[in-house]
Amino acid sequence: MRLPREFFLRMFEPKTNTLSYRAEKGHEVSTHIDLMFGGVREMKVQPKLHDVTVDLIDGGYSLSTPEFPDGYVLADRFHYAEDDVDDWETFDVLRIEEHDIKRIYHVQ
Repeated sequence: MRLPREFFLRMFEPKTNTLSYRAEKGHEVSTHIDLMFGGVREMKVQPKLHDVTVDLIDGGYSLSTPEFPDGYVLADRFHYAEDDVDDWETFDVLRIEEHDIKRIYHVQ
C-alpha cells in the first residue's frame, strides 16, 4: 500500500506495544490518515515519514520510504483509517454518505 503523504509519529504506547502514525489534512488533501500497529515486537522507524509504503513481510509489516528503505514494524495487527471527519462527537451516522471514510484491518 503506497501512501504519498507526510506522516508523523503520533504515539508509541509501551504498555500495549501500539505504534501510531498520522497524516493530517492539508490544502491538497481533504482527509487525514491514521496508521496503527498493535502488538509491536520490534521496529525500526523514524518520527517523520514521507511517501510511505506499507507491505506485508514475514512476521510483520515493512514501513518504508524512499529516504528510509529499511524501515519495518514486527507487529500482530495493522489498522488503516482514512476519513474527513473533524469531530467524531458530532458525527451524524445518518448522514454518513456525506463523508469519505475508509478502514482496513489486518491481523497476522
